[in-house]
Amino acid sequence: MKIISWEDISIFKSQITGPVAISIGVFDGLHIGHQKLIKAVAGNPKKALPLIFTFTNNPSQVLKHREIEGKILSLNQKIDKLKNMGIAWTVLIDFSHEFSKLAGRDFINTLQNLLDISRIVVGYNFTIGYRKDTQIDELKEAFTGSSTHVQVIGPTSYGAGIVSSSRIRKEIKRARFFEVRQMLGQDYFLDLSSFESFHEDEEWISLRREELAQMLPDEGLFRVFFDTDKGKTEGEVVIDRGAIKWKLSSAAEVKKIYFV
Repeated sequence: MKIISWEDISIFKSQITGPVAISIGVFDGLHIGHQKLIKAVAGNPKKALPLIFTFTNNPSQVLKHREIEGKILSLNQKIDKLKNMGIAWTVLIDFSHEFSKLAGRDFINTLQNLLDISRIVVGYNFTIGYRKDTQIDELKEAFTGSSTHVQVIGPTSYGAGIVSSSRIRKEIKRARFFEVRQMLGQDYFLDLSSFESFHEDEEWISLRREELAQMLPDEGLFRVFFDTDKGKTEGEVVIDRGAIKWKLSSAAEVKKIYFV
């Protein structure tokens, strides 16, 4: 999969030959609802090049519209998941206050000028642009008279409610990892591959909460699987107000921690 930044898309335009199928979103968690969108892009009937626009950070955290305690997926996890689902190109946008002032129609116009868009796939609650000025009706209007097909994917339910990143965060906090797995389509795990070292004392290996970009459950003792450079091993972690801590009998380096 080719990964480029939003700022560089005009430079790589010549490499994106032919029509494309696209989707735009934060895709935090890439849960089973998001997966329907991604599959519609990757498996589009005209076999256009599948391309995703997503953010390196969560716009809600930048704009502080609502409290976001952490990501569900690290950026590396999200990229790996998109690649495994058949996406050929991913364009990463660093969301900022400056970017937030861009009107949705201007963003869409930029895409229309840069790309031959065969299909754009969005969710039922799609919004983009300054003060959410562009929703599905405005998106359809922008492509009226063009050859672009706008496909809207409806909500996905699990249990008694609609699957959403907000709902998954609540379940992670409550340590309801069976429900989290059902909505993510995979076990929830912390990606520690970017950490070069951990805090160690005579008894514990630890990371402070503020060092982690991803969500942690509320305080407690949890059974986990450690994915290390020496293989996978079962164990426990302790989460308190300040850190996540664990013990390992060997000095194996932890790459991932799976909550089960």
